[in-house]
Amino acid sequence: MRASQAFPIVGVGASAGGLEPLQKLLGLMPQEPAMAFVVITHLNPEHVSMLPEILARATWMDVRAARDGDRIARPTKTSATQGSRRKVAAGG
Repeated sequence: MRASQAFPIVGVGASAGGLEPLQKLLGLMPQEPAMAFVVITHLNPEHVSMLPEILARATWMDVRAARDGDRIARPTKTSATQGSRRKVAAGG
């Protein structure tokens, strides 16, 4: 990656009670964010999470489920994935 293509990736962790602060954080992002986000929360792997849908309602950014092997691209949107013990939301 060339220096002109580089961008920061911000990692944000949240546990019980962290949903509202995540919604507020993503809701405050400008229309052209200068960074991507990876949000990790501790969740039961047996539980189907609504995290992507919930975060999508809080932000103008596109929120989608990330998949194993996805690359984080220059930030234009936010992604969320369901993991075994966590959720990961990545802007890109």
